[in-house]
Amino acid sequence: MEESHKKAIRQNWSFLIQNIEIISLTDCLREDSTLTDDMCEQIEVERTSRDKISKFLNIIQRRGPQAFGRLIAGLERTDQNFIAQKLLQSLQNTPFEATS
Repeated sequence: MEESHKKAIRQNWSFLIQNIEIISLTDCLREDSTLTDDMCEQIEVERTSRDKISKFLNIIQRRGPQAFGRLIAGLERTDQNFIAQKLLQSLQNTPFEATS
Protein backbone atom coordinates (compact mmCIF):
# COMPACT_ATOMS: atom_id res chain seq x y z
CA MET A 1 0.00 0.00 0.00
CA GLU A 2 1.33 3.42 -0.90
CA GLU A 3 2.17 5.83 1.88
CA SER A 4 -0.59 8.21 0.70
CA HIS A 5 -3.13 5.40 1.12
CA LYS A 6 -1.88 4.63 4.63
CA LYS A 7 -2.08 8.32 5.46
CA ALA A 8 -5.70 8.47 4.27
CA ILE A 9 -6.52 5.55 6.55
CA ARG A 10 -4.72 7.11 9.52
CA GLN A 11 -6.41 10.49 8.98
CA ASN A 12 -9.83 8.83 9.00
CA TRP A 13 -9.13 6.24 11.71
CA SER A 14 -11.91 7.34 14.11
CA PHE A 15 -14.42 7.67 11.28
CA LEU A 16 -13.51 4.19 10.02
CA ILE A 17 -13.75 2.66 13.51
CA GLN A 18 -17.22 4.17 13.96
CA ASN A 19 -18.63 3.29 10.54
CA ILE A 20 -17.17 0.15 8.98
CA GLU A 21 -19.44 -2.89 8.95
CA ILE A 22 -16.56 -5.29 9.53
CA ILE A 23 -18.15 -8.71 9.05
CA SER A 24 -19.46 -8.08 5.55
CA LEU A 25 -16.22 -6.33 4.56
CA THR A 26 -13.91 -9.09 5.78
CA ASP A 27 -16.12 -11.71 4.09
CA CYS A 28 -15.88 -9.78 0.84
CA LEU A 29 -12.11 -9.33 1.07
CA ARG A 30 -11.67 -13.00 1.96
CA GLU A 31 -13.53 -13.94 -1.23
CA ASP A 32 -11.13 -11.94 -3.41
CA SER A 33 -8.07 -13.26 -1.49
CA THR A 34 -7.11 -9.85 -0.10
CA LEU A 35 -7.42 -11.42 3.36
CA THR A 36 -6.46 -14.98 4.25
CA ASP A 37 -8.52 -17.22 6.49
CA ASP A 38 -5.91 -16.72 9.24
CA MET A 39 -6.19 -12.94 8.97
CA CYS A 40 -9.96 -13.10 9.22
CA GLU A 41 -9.65 -15.30 12.29
CA GLN A 42 -7.27 -12.77 13.88
CA ILE A 43 -9.91 -10.10 13.31
CA GLU A 44 -12.83 -12.24 14.49
CA VAL A 45 -11.24 -13.16 17.83
CA GLU A 46 -11.03 -9.54 18.92
CA ARG A 47 -13.61 -8.81 21.60
CA THR A 48 -15.17 -5.55 20.51
CA SER A 49 -16.20 -4.16 17.16
CA ARG A 50 -13.71 -1.33 17.66
CA ASP A 51 -10.90 -3.83 18.24
CA LYS A 52 -11.93 -5.89 15.21
CA ILE A 53 -11.87 -2.85 12.93
CA SER A 54 -8.59 -1.64 14.37
CA LYS A 55 -7.00 -5.07 13.77
CA PHE A 56 -8.43 -5.08 10.24
CA LEU A 57 -7.01 -1.62 9.46
CA ASN A 58 -3.59 -2.66 10.70
CA ILE A 59 -3.66 -5.82 8.59
CA ILE A 60 -4.97 -4.20 5.40
CA GLN A 61 -2.17 -1.62 5.41
CA ARG A 62 0.36 -4.45 5.06
CA ARG A 63 -1.39 -6.33 2.25
CA GLY A 64 0.59 -4.96 -0.67
CA PRO A 65 0.24 -2.37 -3.40
CA GLN A 66 -3.29 -3.33 -4.46
CA ALA A 67 -4.79 -3.45 -0.97
CA PHE A 68 -6.17 0.09 -0.99
CA GLY A 69 -7.99 -0.41 -4.29
CA ARG A 70 -9.39 -3.69 -3.05
CA LEU A 71 -10.47 -2.01 0.20
CA ILE A 72 -12.34 0.65 -1.79
CA ALA A 73 -13.92 -2.01 -4.03
CA GLY A 74 -14.89 -4.07 -0.98
CA LEU A 75 -16.50 -1.07 0.68
CA GLU A 76 -18.49 -0.39 -2.48
CA ARG A 77 -19.55 -4.03 -2.88
CA THR A 78 -20.80 -4.09 0.73
CA ASP A 79 -22.83 -0.89 0.33
CA GLN A 80 -20.42 1.21 2.37
CA ASN A 81 -19.90 3.73 -0.44
CA PHE A 82 -19.83 6.72 1.90
CA ILE A 83 -16.73 5.29 3.58
CA ALA A 84 -15.02 4.65 0.24
CA GLN A 85 -15.81 8.22 -0.83
CA LYS A 86 -14.39 9.66 2.40
CA LEU A 87 -11.11 7.78 1.89
CA LEU A 88 -10.88 8.83 -1.75
CA GLN A 89 -11.57 12.47 -0.83
CA SER A 90 -8.76 12.30 1.71
CA LEU A 91 -6.39 11.25 -1.07
CA GLN A 92 -7.43 14.25 -3.17
CA ASN A 93 -7.02 16.62 -0.23
CA THR A 94 -3.54 15.41 0.67
CA PRO A 95 -1.08 18.18 -0.17
CA PHE A 96 1.89 17.28 -2.29
CA GLU A 97 4.91 16.68 -0.10
CA ALA A 98 8.11 17.82 -1.76
CA THR A 99 11.19 15.74 -1.16
CA SER A 100 14.48 17.47 -0.56
